[in-house]
Amino acid sequence: MVGTAVGCPSTPPPPATGAARPGGTSLAVACADPVYAGRLAQQAKAWAGRTGVAVRVVPDFAAADVLVVSPGQLGATLARPGFECLPLPAAFKANDHPLQRGRVAEVYRETLCNWAGEVVGLPLVGDGAVLVYRVDRFAAEADRAGFARASGRPLQPPRTYEDVAEVAAYFHGATGRPSLPPLPTGPGELSTLFQRIVACYDRPAVGEIEANRDAKAGKTTALGLLADPATGAPRFQGPGFLAAARWLAATAPVRPTPGPADPGSAIDTGTAVLDLVTLRDLARLPLDPATGGVSARFGVAPLPGTRTCFDADGKPAAAVEGNYVPFLGAHALIGLVRKTCPDPQAAWDFLADGAAATGSAATLSDPATGSGPFRREHVDEANERIWLGYKFDAEQSRNLSLAQRQFLALNTANPVTVSRLPDADARLAALDAILRRLGTGELAPEAAMAEATAAWKALDAKVPADALTRQRRNAVGLP
Repeated sequence: MVGTAVGCPSTPPPPATGAARPGGTSLAVACADPVYAGRLAQQAKAWAGRTGVAVRVVPDFAAADVLVVSPGQLGATLARPGFECLPLPAAFKANDHPLQRGRVAEVYRETLCNWAGEVVGLPLVGDGAVLVYRVDRFAAEADRAGFARASGRPLQPPRTYEDVAEVAAYFHGATGRPSLPPLPTGPGELSTLFQRIVACYDRPAVGEIEANRDAKAGKTTALGLLADPATGAPRFQGPGFLAAARWLAATAPVRPTPGPADPGSAIDTGTAVLDLVTLRDLARLPLDPATGGVSARFGVAPLPGTRTCFDADGKPAAAVEGNYVPFLGAHALIGLVRKTCPDPQAAWDFLADGAAATGSAATLSDPATGSGPFRREHVDEANERIWLGYKFDAEQSRNLSLAQRQFLALNTANPVTVSRLPDADARLAALDAILRRLGTGELAPEAAMAEATAAWKALDAKVPADALTRQRRNAVGLP
């Protein structure tokens, strides 16, 4: 495990990112995401020209010196025999290092890249998601008037998940056709959608000042999402989960059954009037042949929050403007250096090149990677140009930049992160299967959450108690 490596003597301070090094050094990098692997190959060529270090992107993780994995795969990766990884050297954390790690959002640098109390990675790709909607449908006078009569409110991009359900119900009733896309079909995608919604119901968003005040008063806002981090007890039957499950069940009648083979096509064909999509999916919107940009039929807005949320005691609280708590890590990627790497300093330098301001901005500017923001520079108003690669017009490009600023929510001190247990894939696959039955009407919300609890406990029972306790602690950053 990683603990065997974190006690090694620290290496000498690295050279500035991209500095020339003696010839002969080579690194093998394996990446879990084939799209980003292509990006790494491009970076490797440029970096080799500056440093003389040859970098090969290889398919075999066992033959690699550097591993690029999702945060949710961190526990499973480190549990593999021979896959111990080194801690990030202290020099990379220094304020004068070119990486400027202090500019990385805390949730990425200290939570998602942490295992067992040691920072073992650097973020290379961030999560990113938006609400995309049909501008033409929202602008139609008949629908604007009809929605106003039905709801007493103007028709506009939803700010809460309750708004999403109401808008979708209106369009479904007005046309007799589906108005939301089918349930996502990719591995883990449905449970990711569910967790995004749960995060907003499950706790009030807390700012840094409030978090510090609560900490001085002996209160804590640190709740695990799927399971209690202290006891491991599943939390699926808590009020936030039940609220999200009811939302998923309530939107089932406005989704197509069965859905198209490509769920992302629903917003294009008009089967859906709005959708919640990752940035990689956003990049697939069709272009207008006349302008070369994304069709004016599509607009983007921030992900919704919820009208209500629940505190740590399960008491409800109203959130008039929408309670938004980020859920992060599902589509992110982090870089690790194996203990067997022949030149750890060169490996960390290579990863820092991709995680630093310039390298990461290049990644964000490439819509194919679907990277969302993970550094402060990424959500700075002065850097809105990094989002122009998505080919929206000036107004929607600004909206996309704003949506990502709100998505990362740097001022929120209690974001939620993806499960990082070694068996996270099995746990989320079980949850996906249950949510699909919920989303198609086969299960009621209460029954679905009871089944999820039972499934989680059954998976707990497969792991020896002492090992399970250690895994839970390690996954939340405790030794």
